[in-house]
Amino acid sequence: MPKRKQPSAIRVASEPRRVTRETAPAAPQPPLRERRWILALAAFAAARVLSSAAVFPFLNNVDELAHYDLVLKYARGTLPHELAPYSQELAEEYTPSPEFRNRPENFGGSFPDPPKTAAEIAAKLEWTKTWARQHVNKESAEPPLYYALAAAWLWIGRGLGIAGIHLLYWIRALDALPAALLVCLGYATSRLVFPQSGFHRLGVPVLLAVYPQNTFYSIAPDMLSPLFFGLGFLGVLRFGAVVRRPAVAGATGLALAAAALVKLCNLPLAMVAGADLLWRARDLGRERGARAVLPALGLLLACAALPVAAWLAWNRLTLGNWTGTAAKVAELSWTAKSLSDWWPHPLFTPAGLYVFWSGLLETFWRGEVFWHDVQLGHRCMDVFYWSSSALLPLVALFRLPPEREARAALGLAAACWASGVVFMATLSLAFDFGESQYPSQAHPFFTSGRLISGALVPFLLLYMYGLDRALAFASERTRWLALGGIACAVTVSELLLDLGPLASHYNVFHLA
Repeated sequence: MPKRKQPSAIRVASEPRRVTRETAPAAPQPPLRERRWILALAAFAAARVLSSAAVFPFLNNVDELAHYDLVLKYARGTLPHELAPYSQELAEEYTPSPEFRNRPENFGGSFPDPPKTAAEIAAKLEWTKTWARQHVNKESAEPPLYYALAAAWLWIGRGLGIAGIHLLYWIRALDALPAALLVCLGYATSRLVFPQSGFHRLGVPVLLAVYPQNTFYSIAPDMLSPLFFGLGFLGVLRFGAVVRRPAVAGATGLALAAAALVKLCNLPLAMVAGADLLWRARDLGRERGARAVLPALGLLLACAALPVAAWLAWNRLTLGNWTGTAAKVAELSWTAKSLSDWWPHPLFTPAGLYVFWSGLLETFWRGEVFWHDVQLGHRCMDVFYWSSSALLPLVALFRLPPEREARAALGLAAACWASGVVFMATLSLAFDFGESQYPSQAHPFFTSGRLISGALVPFLLLYMYGLDRALAFASERTRWLALGGIACAVTVSELLLDLGPLASHYNVFHLA
């Protein structure tokens, strides 16, 4: 007697019969031990982010000063309508470390100690206030969601009596919650796509738990990008079930909108997800009828589009352009190039393509923070990051699974990831960078991988499936050992990189 085929976790749009709430198969419940592993990984991710956030002093070179300034402004109810000067409050809340973009020899062989006497503190305060009046915050027109959430978190901290340097670390501590939730989200997504494979179900959360992006330890909106877009990505994959649940449809739309309202560079990812959603809705409408699909689809699209449209309109009214980036581009001395000027760009040469890809993927994994004027990283790990990120997704795409639902999910994941990479390449081509230090005319590449971290969950789905297929000749135990080796290497590398900042006299352990 032939074996009966098991129902898939994701609905197939072309099934001949209509699936109702009563007949739809329920996804198998995960084993209790597996759920405990996920909770342990989530707790580890949160603890790792908290500890690394405490190790680094303030304020790092990845625009942390600008982000902190915006949090302060949102906390007092000041919404930016121009590139405004920095807040005077900056001088009162922190002792800046010179260790990020300077070398000890610039200070006679060793960095100065933080100001301690009343005269030193007063001099530091006056210098910082003068600097703040003379410089504008180029990040003022960034999307508002992170800054509004961080401002609310700041109010809570002040209400608990937290002040001074502890208040800055309190804001950084906000990143621990998204780190834990991201692990759970990765598990839910991989379990939906590969319900029968424990290696995939747990592999994606393991990599999320050890993901070493050091921008996630700072006051910055980047940590929210993979969480919000990942939620929207999961909702799109589950659209067949979402149409029966208006609340979930609305939540999926809001998650996609939130991703764009955290970082504008998440907008290409949301557009790709939206296009896939319309395709799924078309197939589902043919099966169930338009009346069964259109209400949920309309609600999802409205929840995704209206918040973003409101923000774009605000930019047009207050800043004079839809994205709010024109003033920042002018301040940075960038100028837009015509299409005919794109072709001479070094990105179209093998050497330039290597510089772009390796730089983008290295920083996508381990971040862009400098220490003693050198970007934190290990050369061997950097080579592993960019080479495996090229090889394993390609293996996944060349050896797609036979199940239609899993193939469609990996196809969407690849499209989202590719849209982020193409967006960064387009930015590299579109501007003459003038006197800017990064990107520059000598290095005209956008290689800030954190800007495409919204695609982290889709990317790791591809990465894990590619690892599985690359080791298809080996036993399952060997594949688990390979995953464990990657996780251990990433963790040890991060611990070694943290040793320098740990000894700083400007971090919380010394200033408290």
